[in-house]
Amino acid sequence: MKIKQLLSKAYRSLFLIHLPFYTNNILIIRLDNIGDYILFRNGLKQIRISDRFKNRKITLLGNKVFKDIAENFDNKEIDNFIWIDPKILNNNLKKIALICKLKLRAYHTIINPVHHRYINNDLFIKYINAKQAIGSKGHSRQPANQEKQLSESCYTELIDIPGDATFEFFRNVAFIENLTQLYNSQYKLEIALAKNKQEKINNSSKIRIVIVPGASAEFRRWSTKNILDLIINLNDEYNKKCIFYLTGSKSEIHLGEQICRNIPTHVTIENLIGKTTLLETIEIVNNSDLLISNETGTVHIAAALKTPAVCISNGNDFGRFNPYPSTLAENIITLYPIDNFYKNELYQTNVQKFHISDLDINDITVQSVFEAAKTLIEKVN
Repeated sequence: MKIKQLLSKAYRSLFLIHLPFYTNNILIIRLDNIGDYILFRNGLKQIRISDRFKNRKITLLGNKVFKDIAENFDNKEIDNFIWIDPKILNNNLKKIALICKLKLRAYHTIINPVHHRYINNDLFIKYINAKQAIGSKGHSRQPANQEKQLSESCYTELIDIPGDATFEFFRNVAFIENLTQLYNSQYKLEIALAKNKQEKINNSSKIRIVIVPGASAEFRRWSTKNILDLIINLNDEYNKKCIFYLTGSKSEIHLGEQICRNIPTHVTIENLIGKTTLLETIEIVNNSDLLISNETGTVHIAAALKTPAVCISNGNDFGRFNPYPSTLAENIITLYPIDNFYKNELYQTNVQKFHISDLDINDITVQSVFEAAKTLIEKVN
């Protein structure tokens, strides 16, 4: 107990330590997940070219899960990368070491674009002691007014952005435009990756379908039994012309095994779960005809690549991360357990009601996903 108290005291005292100078450098902090970064990353160029931040060196402190994307696609906008597992911020000793490392770099400006902030992360930013700390006024996760005030006091500037009824990409656009004062249409959702023409030639008669059976939480996963039935139905519908690719992380290997264990021999399927890097997964999605996925970062990757997708969602974070606005991605169909998600007059109500959804994702029928997949396949072909 004494060690914990000493570490806690040492952590709080870090704020009192100031370097006698600042560099002209910027630290951008994104410690959330792959999908969040996909919906933000195209704004990095706006920061780079803006009068406010041009000629500054930019460092990204990021969640290591999207390291491959940032280092391969965003290295022209970011000068330096620091990668961490965000869980270290729950460990005072590791957090103190990281703060000391960042303090010694004497950043002039910290930018935290995350719209749903937590006080522990805000205090972490405060203790780095940059001259400026810019955040999104967004939505502090602090219910108590006193904690909310403490959270907001960690910043020298808070940028007001639209509420949760606005899709996350457009909230990011609003933040970047207010931050940079650049109001134009250059901020697009895209990953600059050419289609593999040889892959298309080699499989010109095939329909390539990527399926993601995993998700960050069990309540967001459509059952493997449903996925198996869907694969068989699609394969039969298109006279065995489909090639199915299962993708996901190493923690989801068991899901792929459950599906493949019961796949009929006449179905062509490749289980890639736990076998591909993030960049390889992006390449596979880029050269596929369709993605079928639970609501994961892979749906946002598909949107950025202009790959048609069926998103299976229990309605969690409705309005913020789903459904995709047609103006942003016209080939993404999102399916929900109940029909009233599709009623415009209930949109605002659903945003409030399903910020955290308790609907059963398995109430979405195999037939409804099958019909959505058919619609997109036939639209593309």
